Amino acid sequence: MWAGLAAWLRARFGASEILVTLMQNYLAYYLVVYLVAGPWKGRTAFGFLYTDPFPEAARLPVLPGTLVHWPTLLLGAVAALVLHVLLFRTPWGFEWRVLGENPLAAWYLGLDAGRLLLRVGLISGALAGFAGVGEVAGIHHKLLEPAQVSLGYGFTAILVAWLARGGRVTSSSPRPSWGWSSPGGTP
Repeated sequence: MWAGLAAWLRARFGASEILVTLMQNYLAYYLVVYLVAGPWKGRTAFGFLYTDPFPEAARLPVLPGTLVHWPTLLLGAVAALVLHVLLFRTPWGFEWRVLGENPLAAWYLGLDAGRLLLRVGLISGALAGFAGVGEVAGIHHKLLEPAQVSLGYGFTAILVAWLARGGRVTSSSPRPSWGWSSPGGTP
């Protein structure tokens, strides 16, 4: 539903989904801070912002000797295959590619851009939600203050994609240089 709001604003008012979701990040951040500092605060937190640990049944299993939670890894691999088939072997995928490459051509074909954007937003939002659940339930086993969970990789990915101008081939040049320079900026 969170990503669906950004998709709806894009479809209804032409709002940039990038800017809308960046602003939504701050709303989500402060909502989680409110919850872990208020009603969901752990009984043993003692001034730190996190919830009580999840019960054992709510934790995702990990591969032995790693922090890799295999259900989320499996879900990601299956989702990548399904999305590839969906994007390149179905009418929905054709419509999404036409809309992404040339919105004017999509309009001439009579494609409903709002419906397509909403569908893509809901699917991508659901996948992002599954990834978040995997991070929290598979590694941390409790809900933490957001700055303790995310290192800002999403913001970095947006910058790298912007530098690459969204292309698959052109993204290969900013990725390594960003990857090489990022660790140098941290103590």
